[in-house]
Amino acid sequence: MAAVVATGKLHASASSQDDVWAAQLEAAVASGDAAATHRLLTEQPRGSDPADPDLLLFACEHGHAAVVECLVRDAGLTPSCVEAASAFSARHSTSPAVWAASPLHLAAKNGHNAVVRALLKAGAVPGAADKLGLTALHRASERGHTDVVRTLLDAKASAGAARDNGTTPMYLAARDGHAAIVTLLLEHGADADASMMPVRNAEAGITPLYAASGRGHSETASLLLAAGAQVDRTNTLGTTALFVACSNGFADCALVLLEAHAQPDLPGGRNGSRPLLAATERGHMRCVSLLIEAHADPTWRYASGKTALELGCRILVSQRKSGAPVSEGMGETIRLLRTAAQPCFVTRDGFARPPADATPADTTPAAPADTTPAAPADAAPADAGVIALSGEAKASNDAALAAVLAAGPAAATDLDT
Repeated sequence: MAAVVATGKLHASASSQDDVWAAQLEAAVASGDAAATHRLLTEQPRGSDPADPDLLLFACEHGHAAVVECLVRDAGLTPSCVEAASAFSARHSTSPAVWAASPLHLAAKNGHNAVVRALLKAGAVPGAADKLGLTALHRASERGHTDVVRTLLDAKASAGAARDNGTTPMYLAARDGHAAIVTLLLEHGADADASMMPVRNAEAGITPLYAASGRGHSETASLLLAAGAQVDRTNTLGTTALFVACSNGFADCALVLLEAHAQPDLPGGRNGSRPLLAATERGHMRCVSLLIEAHADPTWRYASGKTALELGCRILVSQRKSGAPVSEGMGETIRLLRTAAQPCFVTRDGFARPPADATPADTTPAAPADTTPAAPADAAPADAGVIALSGEAKASNDAALAAVLAAGPAAATDLDT
């Protein structure tokens, strides 16, 4: 648009007085010259066409606030002209996302707070939606323009406005890690747990916490959890924020979620995997370590029959045999899993491993001496006692894998895959 306006090509000819005036006005707007714009508007030839709405859109998009005030005041251009904006964008923009934008949307998207203020003062509706169902607050929140977001919220734009698929300003700000905007939206009543709705075949039920965790925005995740976001809420595929954070290797987010008491063994995705398996598959050692510390079960078997330890070994073998680069952290990941997969006990209050220097026999809790009546021979174990031994999965490993584990990951080249 800059080249179009600056060269006066919005009009086919400059031979008439009207066309000369129009070309001069376009040049004044393009350069952001408010004084020249005002002078030309007051000297408009009689009978000439009114000022082109495209000029207002151009000034809004490029942040010429004083020119915007002139065009609204002196030319009578409407500050909420969605129809004109659609025509403008269809002619001069290659981005479909801009085609339905009003002047307010263009100014908000580009972070021009002074222009936003001028448009609101001139009567622009702060919560008006464009033809995509998005408000100016959506646009500013997505781009991280904190001052514009504050201006729109002060003008009573709805913090919880949602388009037809459930997209809210909160979702967009959380997804892109704009923590300051998330804070502003929360202060104005936005729902920290509002989820997306189904659109075609996309995953539905994605919350702001899920979106932030999936992109590694730990500060944003902390804000949402403090505001009441459900840490273990799943999308429609059953995937939690912890699963997607571990799958993508965002250990800082995983730590935030685990400290908020996220359950480490909830399945996720269409195939029912778990965070520990997903982190192992991609060699995300820090996530594996955090999950083990949170008592994720290293002996759980995937649908294929493999544990996370077996999967890690087979990946390592496959990479070495194929000559592919070994995943960074895979060797250390296997070591952690090997240590965690030693025979362990499950108590009624959760998963617990024995100390590293203890044998399974040493870890059986002894009954307090003479403090409780002896239980009948067929009685169930006491609540605080051991109720099951969970080393069976490890014992069922095939002989080849057992040999590899005994020798350490470096010997894995002999393991059949």
